[in-house]
Amino acid sequence: MTTVWAALCLSLFPISLWYICEAKCILALLKTDHPQKWNELGNLGVIKNNSIGNSSKFVMFLLKSEYKTLHNVELTQKANKARLLLIAVNCWLLNGCACFHCSDSHWSAIKHNKPLH
Repeated sequence: MTTVWAALCLSLFPISLWYICEAKCILALLKTDHPQKWNELGNLGVIKNNSIGNSSKFVMFLLKSEYKTLHNVELTQKANKARLLLIAVNCWLLNGCACFHCSDSHWSAIKHNKPLH
């Protein structure tokens, strides 16, 4: 099972890097084209001034598609990609955790000759 978990984590690495690159572009666009919205999000940077509160504001900004109200085509395209990547990573992790939990209890039952429920 540890091999499956390691493979899951390794497969998330390129997706996470892609998300970080998209987030960096989005933040740069917000800073230059929509400074008021960038200030509302807490002057967020990818590394600098990145707190849990600021990150959650940015994630909700993406998940609620608030970027569409800014009427910026380039921002909308980048944010749509980041939103899909964010959803995909979370689904991938939840699925991985569920599979890991189910298979762990399954193998434990087999190991101890217990009936499967």
